[in-house]
Amino acid sequence: MAVHFYEKEIASKDVIDLISILDKEEDDYIDLYFCSPGGCSSAAIMLIDYLNQHYESIILVPHFQIASAAFLVVMRTRCKKRFLPDVFGMIHLIGLEIDTRDMMDKASQDSFQHELLIKENKELLNELKDVLTEQELKSVENGKDVYLDYDRMLKSNKIYQKRLNNQKQVNEKSIRSKNKVKS
Repeated sequence: MAVHFYEKEIASKDVIDLISILDKEEDDYIDLYFCSPGGCSSAAIMLIDYLNQHYESIILVPHFQIASAAFLVVMRTRCKKRFLPDVFGMIHLIGLEIDTRDMMDKASQDSFQHELLIKENKELLNELKDVLTEQELKSVENGKDVYLDYDRMLKSNKIYQKRLNNQKQVNEKSIRSKNKVKS
């Protein structure tokens, strides 16, 4: 079993480097110790995609800080996970910034950006409704950071894994249906 570490902000170049290292790994199983304050959401999506393609051979080991985009990496991957007791998560609204300076005044820009964040994060907020209190959900909606301890990270993971498995079954059913129609 090989052991690798990713303990930094999520950035495209670093994720590409990690993928290159993992692809060269000859061991059947890899423990990937993962700790990050967050970072680039598109780089996080790239890492999620890679981990999901190799979910049978990678064990993700979240520890210490799992924040923002890193929270999505941990929760939206199908690979096995082994949470260390020192882990804590931080979530907040994650989104793309759109330059609206030439289109509207500052107050309208802020309002537009907030509305866009809420729409982009509706799925995330819905997924977390069983883990967060009403007050915490409102805090996230209002742009504040919310922290989860070890136990709530485990509970979040259980919820996400159940949804990922359901999504996988729906996708497989859809593929079988399409294949039947073709034959």
